[in-house]
Amino acid sequence: MSVGPAVHHGRYRMEGDEVVLEWREGRVSERCGLVRPDVIATCRLRQLVSDLSSEG
Repeated sequence: MSVGPAVHHGRYRMEGDEVVLEWREGRVSERCGLVRPDVIATCRLRQLVSDLSSEG
């Protein structure tokens, strides 16, 4: 996924009804519900990267 000039990589997998996203800063899980897992993973990674860049 691209955020600004940088490209960020993560991978996700399903554990029950949760999407587990692993990326360079660690691991997070998010409840999936009716939304597709790839959509959840992309949105969460974008949010994490944006939060990280605003801290630094």
